[in-house]
Amino acid sequence: MNLDDLYSAFVVRMMKNENIQSLAGDPVNAYKGSSRPNGYTNPSFTVHSPDLIVEPDTTAANGTIFINAYVDNFKSGNANTELLGDLLKEIKDEFNDRPLEINGYNNFNLAVTNLRGPLYDSSDPDEHFGSVMLNINIVKS
Repeated sequence: MNLDDLYSAFVVRMMKNENIQSLAGDPVNAYKGSSRPNGYTNPSFTVHSPDLIVEPDTTAANGTIFINAYVDNFKSGNANTELLGDLLKEIKDEFNDRPLEINGYNNFNLAVTNLRGPLYDSSDPDEHFGSVMLNINIVKS
């Protein structure tokens, strides 16, 4: 499985979702991998997989996908939980039990298993983020 193809399927669906566009702006700032490029603007998103396990002697892969949503804090420094909550809800609604279309693969299961946030990273004190965790099962067609 080419991870770029997998991540692209998530990013494209997020960029086409009108509810996510209305909350995050158009175009949606979604990036493949666990970090964002220099000069990014929020709201922004990352898509990555800490573990995609390829089953021995098969064409199946099973694992976890994280979609992180990042939002700027209020001027007071508090997390913008309203926007973050809305973004996490829209991501959950877009992907939960709605398998992806990936050329050459059958995505027979895609399920949201966890929503987390607001989370704080001291290396970027002007923002908070939330995370949607999904289980994915795919097999080469």
